[in-house]
Formats: sequence, C-alpha cells, structure tokens
Amino acid sequence: MKKESTIIIKKCLGCGSVMQNEDNSKVGYVPYEHIEEADYCQRCFKLKNYNEKVMNEVLVDENEVIDIVNKSNKYAFFLVDFLNISNETINTYKKISIDKTLVISKSDLIFRDIKLDKVKENLKNIYNLDDNIIFLSSKKNYNINTIFAILKKNNKKSSYILGYTNAGKSTLINSLKNDNQILESSVPNTTLDFINIKINDFEIIDTPGFNLKNTFYKDKEYELIKKMNPVYFVSPMNYQVKDNQIFLIEDRLFLKGFDNNNITFYISNLIRIKKIYKDEDIIYKEIDIDDNSDVVISSLGFINVKKKCKLLVNEELFDLINIRKSIFN
Repeated sequence: MKKESTIIIKKCLGCGSVMQNEDNSKVGYVPYEHIEEADYCQRCFKLKNYNEKVMNEVLVDENEVIDIVNKSNKYAFFLVDFLNISNETINTYKKISIDKTLVISKSDLIFRDIKLDKVKENLKNIYNLDDNIIFLSSKKNYNINTIFAILKKNNKKSSYILGYTNAGKSTLINSLKNDNQILESSVPNTTLDFINIKINDFEIIDTPGFNLKNTFYKDKEYELIKKMNPVYFVSPMNYQVKDNQIFLIEDRLFLKGFDNNNITFYISNLIRIKKIYKDEDIIYKEIDIDDNSDVVISSLGFINVKKKCKLLVNEELFDLINIRKSIFN
C-alpha cells in the first residue's frame, strides 16, 4: 500500500528548502519516516554529518532575491569576503536600494598591521561608495555585535544577510545565534531559499548566495573550492619578477608580462603557483596595468602590482580578470 504524503510545511535549517518526502531527486527530500522530527533535508543531513557534497539547483534567482529585498522595509547586510571584492560583487551590492551596510567578512585572514580606516577610505573611492562599511570575522568573533548595534541605531528589527557563495553568511548567523545550527559549507549554493531565524528581539533572514558569472573553479571541483577558501591567515606572497617569467596558477591560469616588477599575491596559500619560462601553444590577451594596481582574479583573490606594465593572460581565462587601483594605496 502506498503511504500518503505527510502535509507538514517545514523548511530545512541547512538550505531553506521546503521539506518533502515525495521525490528524492528534488531539493528538500526527507524519508517518510523521518520528516516529522527532521531539522535538515537528506542532502543537508549528509553534508553536515558525513561531508557528502551535492550541488543543487538554486530555487530563487539573484534578481528575484534583490527584488524581494528591495520591496521590504527591512535592513540589509551584504557580505563580501576580502579576497572577493570586485566590480561584480560591488555592483550587485549597489542594486540593493534599502538601508544597508557593506560587510567585509573573513577580515582576520588578511588584516595584520593594516589600517582598516585607510582600506575603507580606499574602497569608497575606488568603487564610489557612500554607504557604511564594516570589517568583521565570524571565526574570531570580531565586530559581530556591530550587526545588532546597527539595527538598533536604524530602528530595525529585521534584516537580510546577503552575499555571494562562500562569503560567510551562515557562519555569521551561527555566531550571532551562538550555535552551529545553520549549515556551513564551502559547497556552492548550500542555502537554496530564505531562512528566517529569531535571535532575541531580532529577525535575521539568511538568503541564497549569489553566484559569480566567472569562477576559477569548475562545477564539483570541491577540493579546489576548499583550497581557494582559506580558514587560516593568508600570508602575502611577494615576488621580484624577472624577464620572461610566467606565473602558472593551479596549472590553468597563465600570467606573464609583468616585466621587472614587484608583485604580491593575496590568495589562499594552499593554491599552487609555479614560475615557468616556456608556454608553448598558449594564446594570450593583453591588458594595461597602471602603477600600484590590483589584478583581481574572480573567485580567487588579487595580485598587487607596483609598476606600470602590460599583463598577458591566457585567453580562455581572461574573463576572470579585472583591474583596480590598490586598496592598500
């Protein structure tokens, strides 16, 4: 005899999808016998307890998320981790029209002996920003309570936590709640729908992560994704470039043409960087670099270049690159 479906409207604490027991190939699936007591769908339960990684479709697209946010009278915190500050992430932030704060997350990974006020000033000038900017670290509990302070100052009881995949939204919410109930993972698209969380007198709303148009990784390259998202301090890697030297990152991104220059990599120290001198059959595209600029590599990090030069990038990954003035001035 076929069992009748249980009519319970519950959302998974991991991904936010509505739980269902009818189709195990779709999001939110929970076996019939577990759906009443389950906090997580089967996919998130396996990810949380067994690190079994599955990438699912996103239920809400980026424009829909922004439209829902902009029609509300709530507050918005938009997270961008330090290594992923770029034209794309900042332009998405600018689409949010309600009261908002730009949150530079995972700041403990980079900032040592760096004047944050100067970095903030540079960010505002480079990206033409007038809004509030704060730096925080959920892992170190640095500036976490600033979230509540901003809400109180703006007389808001409810706020959205927005940002790109792996920006640290769920980690921030767990720090605010002082538990780890919300699923944290380096797997893209872990959160698939809105999740409302009550914390004291406030309502915090987790949202689906936005996806970069171009990424250094490919779908299901979980180990590379993990390497790209460091959990410990990132030591800047300095190089005095020699003539004809080529930097090869993870055997896929070729960078040459820095001339005699000083460059500093700000990327995860787990990422492989080789110095080579031969590049047979590589087709390059050229881009001009001004003095003291950052070469931003989408989803990976950036390289500070001290002197003006022409940079050559292998054609198939050229779209990963954009240039800005140095955020360190």
